[in-house]
Amino acid sequence: MEVHLSPELWEQVTDFGLTIFDRDGAQLGNSPMNYDFNRLTVDLPDKRSGDYPITAELFPAFALPTPPASFTAQVRVAFIGPAHPLALAGVGAGDTAAVALPAHGTAVVRIPAFTSLTPGPEWRDLVRLRVMGKAEDWASVVRTISISRP
Repeated sequence: MEVHLSPELWEQVTDFGLTIFDRDGAQLGNSPMNYDFNRLTVDLPDKRSGDYPITAELFPAFALPTPPASFTAQVRVAFIGPAHPLALAGVGAGDTAAVALPAHGTAVVRIPAFTSLTPGPEWRDLVRLRVMGKAEDWASVVRTISISRP
């Protein structure tokens, strides 16, 4: 779950907590927000039924004696299953591509078609990209991209 608050709202809170509960009210995970953006990741139990409802709750603590009647937060919830590495087109076997990128340049790496794992039209497949300078670099940029079905 990702939560983003506007800078104006962030200035009005002293604390902000995120918690995800299972159907019985047990906490699957929680996290305080230290900045106006926070990501909370939880693992769902392995031996769960197909229908496994969860509840995500936001707990703001406003600094003013009278909190606002309502507030707006951007919340994104993603359900990500096991990783399935994709073989990249045109780079040989494997899921890693070495790309020579000139300063201020661009490059294209094509991802081949894959079988959707999504259960219905309201769901989207996610592709996670990890980019780093060299294979031995400890720092990388990771982006998760939502892919629409045709």
